[in-house]
Amino acid sequence: MGWHLPAPAALIGLALLFLGFCCVPSLVGIVEPAGQTLLRQFPLFLYPLGAGFLTLHGFGAVVLLKILVAIFVSLVLSLVVGVKVFCLFKNKHG
Repeated sequence: MGWHLPAPAALIGLALLFLGFCCVPSLVGIVEPAGQTLLRQFPLFLYPLGAGFLTLHGFGAVVLLKILVAIFVSLVLSLVVGVKVFCLFKNKHG
């Protein structure tokens, strides 16, 4: 009996890191400075996502509306495709 689901490498890595923290508590002190540095720099990881909106002050409402509609349509399409793929895998491996 098994689910036969592929596990992403990032999830496996996080699970191993968690087990390491549980088994060797001193590991937290070793990893904490790197984690704090990443958390301080985290907004820079999100900057490219919002960088384009900083230059849109000269555009009209119609252009902004078109951008929002494109984002919404792409979100809905990706959700629909994701559900369809999930259903196909569920029916095939059901």
